[in-house]
Amino acid sequence: MAQMLPKGVLNHWNKLIAFTVTKAAPAFVASAGLLSNMSSSLPRIGKSLDPEGSERCLATYGMSVEAVETLDKLTMEYLFSENSTGINDEAVVCLKKGPQGLWGACEDLPAYIRQLVQSEQEHRQQHPQTEALQLKAVFADKDSMIGPKGQKYFEHCFTQADLGGAMSFESVVVPDTDHDSIWSTRTGVLEKLMWDIKKIAQ
Repeated sequence: MAQMLPKGVLNHWNKLIAFTVTKAAPAFVASAGLLSNMSSSLPRIGKSLDPEGSERCLATYGMSVEAVETLDKLTMEYLFSENSTGINDEAVVCLKKGPQGLWGACEDLPAYIRQLVQSEQEHRQQHPQTEALQLKAVFADKDSMIGPKGQKYFEHCFTQADLGGAMSFESVVVPDTDHDSIWSTRTGVLEKLMWDIKKIAQ
């Protein structure tokens, strides 16, 4: 469906997203994910959590789940109150509606991985004390953008590649999340990734 949209429509994609998110539907959706979710049930900001989830939210963020939901809603409203034309560019890139070679090295993921491994090996030869690069792919339980095939393809490219000890690859799936909700403050995914990066950098 998305591939059939003319580029002219994508040039105004941000306006449609802004209207849908802030006016038409009380939902927390992001960029092109709306394409697959338009006719289905959108994730509700007001979706209630179980008692354990509410307690975890309070312990993690120092505020109730209601406050977090309000902040989520305000975040989207403030986001679209400013220039959001970058959403149009994102859609063009993701759908390959731009000039040939727009994806750069990622036009061929297996080839890119080989180049990345070679680059890391050369770097470690010059800096032997450097630890192997750690790659962690975080996937939603159900992602309308890439689907299960997209996840399997990405994982396959890394697991079948000869990483040569230059890097490690780990893939995790966050239960009960979709393309949009995986980055919600409720899941704690982004926070954990930031802590992991800090730990590695120390």
